[in-house]
Amino acid sequence: MAGPFTRHSRPSDLSALSATQLSALWRKSAVSLLIAARSADAVLEAVRARAVLLAELERRDPVTMAAWIAAGALEADGPPAYLLGVRSMSSRER
Repeated sequence: MAGPFTRHSRPSDLSALSATQLSALWRKSAVSLLIAARSADAVLEAVRARAVLLAELERRDPVTMAAWIAAGALEADGPPAYLLGVRSMSSRER
C-alpha cells in the first residue's frame, strides 16, 4: 500500500490528516486487504497498515473507538464512521 501506509509507518505519520482523510484511508485499507488475500506477505502488510491507522484513531478519540469496539467493531461502518458520526442505518438499528 502506498502513501502513509508503509512497513515503517508510525501513528505520528497520520497525525496531520483530518478525520475525513482517515476515513478514506480506512476504506482503502479494507479494499487492499481483500486484494491482498492472495499473498500472505501482502495480507500482513495490509494488517499492519490497519493497525497503524487504528492506533491513530484511538489516540485521537479513545472513547469513540471504545464505542465502536463495544458495538462489535463492524467493518461496514468502521471506526471512522463513529468519529464522523455517519453510521449505516443497519448499524443504528441494532
